This record gives sequence, C-alpha cells and structure tokens, in this order.
Amino acid sequence: MNIQANPIAVVGQLIVPAAERDSFHQGYDRMSELFSESPGFLSMELGQSTDSLEDLTVIHRWESVGSYRKALSRFEIKAEVIPFLSQFTRDSVTVEIISDTQSGKAVMGASSLAPDSGTFDRGSVHGER
Repeated sequence: MNIQANPIAVVGQLIVPAAERDSFHQGYDRMSELFSESPGFLSMELGQSTDSLEDLTVIHRWESVGSYRKALSRFEIKAEVIPFLSQFTRDSVTVEIISDTQSGKAVMGASSLAPDSGTFDRGSVHGER
C-alpha cells in the first residue's frame, strides 16, 4: 500500500525587539532563500501580532516531515537558520496537516504518525525529564 505523506507546517512564535527588526528581516530573507532551495519546501509566511509590534509568527510549510528533516540537515541551514531563529523563538510547534480546506472542500489524509508514537516520550529526548 502506497500512502502519500501529509504536508506539515512549522509555526514559530518570535519576539523581535524594534532595535533588531532590520537585522531580523535580513535573516528572514536568508532563511527564505535557503528554504526555497530545499526540495519539498512549499511556502513561508511572516505574521505580526495585532497587539504588539515585537510579536511575530513565522509559518513554513513542507511537502512532508521527511523533506523538512532533510532541509534541517543541510549545512547552511544548521549554520545560519537555526542559530538565527534561536535568537528570537519563544515557542514553536510542527504539525502534520491532516485536513486542508484551501481547495474549497475538506481533504482528509492518513496520518504519518510513527507506529511507536504511543511509547515516545518527547521530554526525555530533550533532557527535560
């Protein structure tokens, strides 16, 4: 059985002080350039809070979790994008898109969640426990 992987979205909540806004935009442009060169990259958006000029949200979409992980393994992304984002990131989450209504109708996909997901302890992997 051939199951196509679902796309994913990575959502990062950022705090960018006004004094660092120009520097942030330069880094954001470079991140966009590097991601665009990565197979499986779909799109990236930058949003600003309606309550604070310092609160930004970066959303980037990928064809699959595999394409995202391959992009993260690229030297340029490890050397430039990850350190850049770590300066500003308050919180982030990666989600698998299991329903998409952009086409005007809901399209459900089968999850590509790992079979051992019920036994996976995310906290222990990150040294939190």
